[in-house]
Amino acid sequence: MPTEAINLWELLDNIQKGKIKMDKPLIKYQDGTQEFFVFQDSGLNLLLGHEGNGKTKLLTHNIIQLLDQFQDGDPRFVNWKILYIDAERPETQYAKSLHHIFNTTKMANSEVMCHLQFLSVMDLECKAIVDSIQKHLDTYPDHIFIVIIDPILPLVNDLNSPREASEIDRFIKKMICQGHIVIASIHETYNGFKKGLGHLGSSLQRTASFMLEVANDQDGTGFEIKQFKSRISPQSKIILSMKLDDNGNIDATCFPIIKQSATKNVKIAETLIAKEILEEFSLQKEKSKKQLLLLIAKKKKYTSNSSSSNTYFNKHLVDQVSFETE
Repeated sequence: MPTEAINLWELLDNIQKGKIKMDKPLIKYQDGTQEFFVFQDSGLNLLLGHEGNGKTKLLTHNIIQLLDQFQDGDPRFVNWKILYIDAERPETQYAKSLHHIFNTTKMANSEVMCHLQFLSVMDLECKAIVDSIQKHLDTYPDHIFIVIIDPILPLVNDLNSPREASEIDRFIKKMICQGHIVIASIHETYNGFKKGLGHLGSSLQRTASFMLEVANDQDGTGFEIKQFKSRISPQSKIILSMKLDDNGNIDATCFPIIKQSATKNVKIAETLIAKEILEEFSLQKEKSKKQLLLLIAKKKKYTSNSSSSNTYFNKHLVDQVSFETE
C-alpha cells in the first residue's frame, strides 16, 4: 500500500473506466423479489456458529457452489483458486467432506484438482499454520485465492490475547491487500451476543466486511443462515433455510427457502414452550442435562439423531438452569 496520499483523480478515472471492480455477493440466492447474499467477493467474510451447528457443512457446500460458478465461466474468477484449510479435523473426517465435494460439483475430478487446494494443519502450532498458508500463497503468485479457514481459532495460542489477535488481523489484511478473499469460521459465544469467541472474535468482527451465522433449524432437518453484517447491502432480516440430505450434507438438489425471521408472536410462543419445559423438568427426580435434552426432544418432536436439543438449550434455557459436572 502507498504511504503517500492517494491520487483521487486517478482513482476516479480508474473507477469510471471499470478498472476497479465494485464489491458483489460471492454467492446469491433469489426467490421472487427476495435476495439472500452468502458472503461477498472481497475482504474478510466471517461465519459464526456454535459447535456442531453446521459451519463446516455450509462451507463445504459453498465450495461446491463456487466450483460450479468457476465451471460456468463466471468472469470474476478467471485464474482463481480455492485454498481450503482444515484446522481441527483428522483425515477420516476431512476426507469425507472432500469426497462429497468431488461427487457433487459439476466439475470433472481433473478440473477440481486445478481449482481446489487443501491444507490440513491440525497438527501444527499456530505460527506454523500461518507460515504454511503464506508459503502456499507465495507458491502461486499469479493466482488469486478464496482462502477458507475452518476454524480460525487454532491460529492463536490464546484467543483472549490482544497481541495474537492483532497479529492475525494483520495477516488477514495482508492477504486482502494481495487481492485474496478470506472466509473464516469461528465458534460463537453462548452469552446471547452475536460474536466470535474471545478477543480474536472481537478483532475479526471489526475487520470483517460480511458476517453470517449458521444454526440448526428447530426440527433438526437442516440449517438456518442469518446475516449480521454487510458492506454491500443493508442488514437483512430474512433467513436462508437449507435442508440436509440422507448423508447429513446440505442437499444440493433442494433449493434453499428464503423466509422472514420469526415474528414477535412466534418468539413469545417459543418462550412459553421453554417455560413449560422447565416446569416439567423441575418435577422430575433426575435433573441431569441429559434428561433435560430428552425432554426438549420430546416436547419439540426432534428426531433421535438431531443435535437440535442442544441448540434449543443454548438458545432458550442456558441462562435459566445449571448442572453439576456430570
